[in-house]
Amino acid sequence: MRLYPTPRAIALGLAWTAAALFAVPLGGFGPALGALAFAGLLVAAWDASRLARLRGPAFSRTLPERAPLGRDALVTLTLENCDDVPLRADLHEEVARDLAPDDPAFTDLALAPGEAIRCPYTLRPRRRGTRPIGEAIALLRTPIGLFQRRFAFADGALRVVPDTSSLLPREALDPQRLLAALGVKPVRPRGTGMDFESLREYVPGDDVRHIDWRATARRGRTITRVYRHERDHPLLIAIDTSRLMGTRCGRGNTLDLAIESALALAYTALHHGDRVGLVLFDHAIRSYVPPRRSRRALGPLIEAVSEVQPRMVEPDYTRLSRELSRRQRQQSVVVLFSDFAYAQHSVVHDPLALLAKRHRLLLVALRNPLVDEIAAGGERGDELDRYRRIVSWDLLHEREVALAELRQRRVVTIDTTPADVTPPLLNRYLALRFGEA
Repeated sequence: MRLYPTPRAIALGLAWTAAALFAVPLGGFGPALGALAFAGLLVAAWDASRLARLRGPAFSRTLPERAPLGRDALVTLTLENCDDVPLRADLHEEVARDLAPDDPAFTDLALAPGEAIRCPYTLRPRRRGTRPIGEAIALLRTPIGLFQRRFAFADGALRVVPDTSSLLPREALDPQRLLAALGVKPVRPRGTGMDFESLREYVPGDDVRHIDWRATARRGRTITRVYRHERDHPLLIAIDTSRLMGTRCGRGNTLDLAIESALALAYTALHHGDRVGLVLFDHAIRSYVPPRRSRRALGPLIEAVSEVQPRMVEPDYTRLSRELSRRQRQQSVVVLFSDFAYAQHSVVHDPLALLAKRHRLLLVALRNPLVDEIAAGGERGDELDRYRRIVSWDLLHEREVALAELRQRRVVTIDTTPADVTPPLLNRYLALRFGEA
């Protein structure tokens, strides 16, 4: 246990010292100053003894179960005076810099004996995952306030998940409104878009093209086929979590924006009755969620992406292609989010082309907006700026050549910046789903 002098005690000590220095040359004030110092020491000793006998306050911290990324999260600290003396307190909270620019602090709180006081504050997380909250520090003092005693309370953690508020409010009750807000254009199914369901006797008005002539010959009466609209289109969302996905991009990194787009895509697919799964990969498969149907399937996807962060490794497309071919044998739509930075055939083209033979593959090539910005720079600038522009032009040209080769090998591609990916992605996915791409 340690006691610390307060600014009040230091100020009183400095005032007594200044008075003594001023009074000594004049003489006659020595006994009065001595008596004043003795009285002050007695009061300080009494104040210190009261603090030393404190049992200590009770403390609790209330955190939300999940905090959406980029939105306010309410945290409440509760401090209770468990002693029979009135106290004053300063309460300080230690939080990570990506949760709040400054540590929350509450000063000069008055606590009567047995009283509890609540101190709410808000955080706005800027990173996904489990974000640490450090110790809460309470500095207690009596009303005299010459000394203070420090109490430290347990650390905590705030679980930050992707923000899905745009998918869950009242707009979600009208999915067509929500999809329109996300930039999805209406898609008319091409052809019948139906699966065979059963046979029944023909009735006037049925499409004659659906008559089953073999069944008609066997039964001696006209039999027609009954179809139902296709609703089983498995979707696998593959998200690259390697080093290039950690590039800062606007309000987050590339991986954050890819996850937001992936969740919007999952919502769209679930609304259309499809099964949706997820795979996270870099040089290994980090997580796999099998395709599931119904909107409840969105929960496991959110849980899977909540903690993932970019790793300083390279993506292994060969491992991804092999694992998806093994785990998902039914033909599916595979949407792959990746920062497409290089294009060696053995590393990128061959495994993606192999995957495209088994599934309908949509590669979402997330382009670093900084490269576009440098390439679009004017003629002004020094020689270094000109070299940067030349390198950016070369990178963009190589990228376009690589994507063109992939398109020739049956890989559908989208080349865009992370912040602009959601509307073209959803429209291209629906076009793939209904056979228009």
